Amino acid sequence: MEIDLTQALPGELAEVDLTFRRGDALLARKDLQFGKEGAPQVLHEELQSLPGEAQLQAELVYRGRPAARFDATLQLAGEAPARAIAPAFAK
Repeated sequence: MEIDLTQALPGELAEVDLTFRRGDALLARKDLQFGKEGAPQVLHEELQSLPGEAQLQAELVYRGRPAARFDATLQLAGEAPARAIAPAFAK
């Protein structure tokens, strides 16, 4: 799957915490921490699951300002990666 982080400035994101669920079932949780260069513009993460709808909850940890959360509904399928776009958050 791909998570588009292009709304963040380069070097601005120190950490991204991802939680994937289907209904009440936890599919995966990933806590990604980045050095001084920050998170990449697009995260590429592998998620092993059956095809279907899944929910993503992401917490974006910024340098020098409060963290922000966003939720997205993903369609998991074998032929193309699911994609979520992180919204722009007020600075």
